[in-house]
Amino acid sequence: MKKLIKWFIVIAIVVMLVEAFNNFVNPETEDIVYLANKTKAEMESTLGCSLSQNDTMASRIYAYTEGELTLDWNSDEGFGIIYIDDKQAGIHTDNRLYSMYNIKIGDPVIGVKDDITFSYDENFEVLDDLYGGSSTATFYYNNTRKDCLVVIANDTTNRVVALSYYTDGKKATEQLKPLY
Repeated sequence: MKKLIKWFIVIAIVVMLVEAFNNFVNPETEDIVYLANKTKAEMESTLGCSLSQNDTMASRIYAYTEGELTLDWNSDEGFGIIYIDDKQAGIHTDNRLYSMYNIKIGDPVIGVKDDITFSYDENFEVLDDLYGGSSTATFYYNNTRKDCLVVIANDTTNRVVALSYYTDGKKATEQLKPLY
């Protein structure tokens, strides 16, 4: 009887450890696209943080606009608001706890096209070294809504490292070959 109790305790501990490890490796995420149309104050209230302009992080955002790109960012939250010419244009995250259209930080690139719930008409990649190393940005466009989701992946790990969503994809990519 004592052996049975010991085995039960050992099994219970192993199950708890496996569950804890799984939650660490694959945490529950919150889709934050709904924040894109909220004001800065609403976003700060929802996330429980404050956002302030961050030029260094802004230089790492994939946008090919003729306007001036700025970013209100919170490093601890891994979340920011993208502005083009002082007009709110989208959101950006590198936080593992957030997702956009079923894509999250750490996802393998190979599964993005199967997992994405963003309704897009076309997509293309921009190769660059803007995200602190060799990375690839894939822009997914919806021509009807004119919005776009940008999935940034590390070329070494082949995993998603950041996500951006633009409510006006045309403005965010106006320096590239016209897509619309």
